[in-house]
Amino acid sequence: LWPTNVNIYNRLSTVYLVHLGLNAKAIFNAKKSLKIDPTNAQAALYAAIASANMQRIAEASEYFTQAISIEPPMKEALFSFATFNETNNQHLAAIKLLDKYHQYYGETVDTMIAKARVLDKLGLEKDANQQYMALLASGFQLRPDLKQYIQGRLAAKGMN
Repeated sequence: LWPTNVNIYNRLSTVYLVHLGLNAKAIFNAKKSLKIDPTNAQAALYAAIASANMQRIAEASEYFTQAISIEPPMKEALFSFATFNETNNQHLAAIKLLDKYHQYYGETVDTMIAKARVLDKLGLEKDANQQYMALLASGFQLRPDLKQYIQGRLAAKGMN
């Protein structure tokens, strides 16, 4: 009824992606939104996540890049792209995205954990341990199992 309304296509993408798990339909509606407004970062993010869910790695990467191209980039896009890169063994790219997230929005429990985990995967044990120690000292509320894991990990390395 209103084929030029990007908000309707974005909402449909959300419903298909989040509530129904229909990734192909989410991409379809996100592409319609992007056809009307190529700068629509929200639609690009929906297309990126749905493409990643469908293991369309190259397509997802393009959409993620488009989703973070606005200034300032959306925090959801930065974190999702970092997670996507970590999952696809692009660890340095994940670190850069997490650093960019911290630059714009500050650190969160999730981004600090993600950064420590990626540093571990890169074999940068000292940097990972520093990140874990910073997380413990951050004042953020940590789940008891996460706190215990971090403390145990640091104790095994003689760091606490």
